[in-house]
Amino acid sequence: MRSLLSGLIILLMVPRARAGDVLTLSRITDAALAQSETIGLSEEAVRRAEAGVTELRAAVLPRLGVRGTERIQDVSGVPVGSNSTFTRRERPEASVYARQTLFAGFREFAALKAQNALAAARAGDLAAARLRLREDIARVFYTVVESDLEIVSLESLAALTRERAVELRKRTTIGRSRQSEVLSTDAQIADLDARLVAARGRRAVGLEILRSFTGKDVAGVADDAPPAGPPPALAACLAALPARPDLLAAQNEAAAQRQWAASVRRTRWPTVSAEGNYYLKRTGFNEPINWDVLLSLDAPLYTGGAVTGAVRGAESDRRAADLRLRRARREAERELRERYQNLSTLLAQADALARAAVLAENHHRELAREYRLGLVTNLDVLSAMNSWQEARHALAVARTEAKNALLLLGLSMGRVP
Repeated sequence: MRSLLSGLIILLMVPRARAGDVLTLSRITDAALAQSETIGLSEEAVRRAEAGVTELRAAVLPRLGVRGTERIQDVSGVPVGSNSTFTRRERPEASVYARQTLFAGFREFAALKAQNALAAARAGDLAAARLRLREDIARVFYTVVESDLEIVSLESLAALTRERAVELRKRTTIGRSRQSEVLSTDAQIADLDARLVAARGRRAVGLEILRSFTGKDVAGVADDAPPAGPPPALAACLAALPARPDLLAAQNEAAAQRQWAASVRRTRWPTVSAEGNYYLKRTGFNEPINWDVLLSLDAPLYTGGAVTGAVRGAESDRRAADLRLRRARREAERELRERYQNLSTLLAQADALARAAVLAENHHRELAREYRLGLVTNLDVLSAMNSWQEARHALAVARTEAKNALLLLGLSMGRVP
């Protein structure tokens, strides 16, 4: 009967929120992704990189256009009867032209490959930004869940302690308990009330952070995730690392810098281009000529060191990108190993705490029985009750942290739950 009453008290004291405001982790994440400025900026970076691909592709394709000119000049000093083309008052001309670069050291193709790799890197940055936002939200979400668990645990312990205080006062009136025991119990109740205020404050702060993420009033959270199970083998987790978006982005960034460096080096090569015109209207001695083609060669011999400086800068950017890729891979592996170890530890801790909670409950029940027989003091019972409730709370927290750890481990491998 006593355990049933305690269960009802716990159920009634669970922090409640307004209808419709209790959100799951997935709903909070979806709302945050939809309104995040960081995600929006990353999406614009992808669009800008894709626009750069279109711009550079134009350097490979021919240029087509229509050109028209009308030259009007002073002919007052020209002898009458002169029929020279150069001395005509009006010299109209119209043509359709096509311009194509025939050879430029293939630097335009290297630049196009670099821009494609850069666009892929920006897409990886976008996916990585979404994963980081999921991590941030998960941490805050489970902080609120743990605050809820702490509030329930403290309220349950306070309710049980108040029951003991009522019983102690009855025993004091008949001389079976001391007044100091009542005062000790009241002191614990006051301490529990203070801890409740702090826990509710932490919960309120967490809900405010979630509100800033989502733009919605979040009055409570609902943890609907199943209990965390054992992770895959560490080798399998490490094998999934190359697919992480941030590593793919760093890899594409390094590839882009290699192509940019190749493109800059090839500026030393000559450029051969062709331009053809088909004339729609001409005057004078040019009138019978319907078309012409211009071939041009531009071979740089001396640029004052501009090309050398550009090449050195591009090579420096390439080496820096390779170093960033190495660092990203090393940090990703370190992060995954840490999270894997953390999850394994939490699962083992939860198993040990489950056994400890059962033993602590049996110990409390036995001491409560012995107290009624006058074999132990109230302090012994209070201490056992505190140990029991703390073990239950620690078990709930460990299981909640294991859920978060499992989620973070999956995100470390680039997997969205």
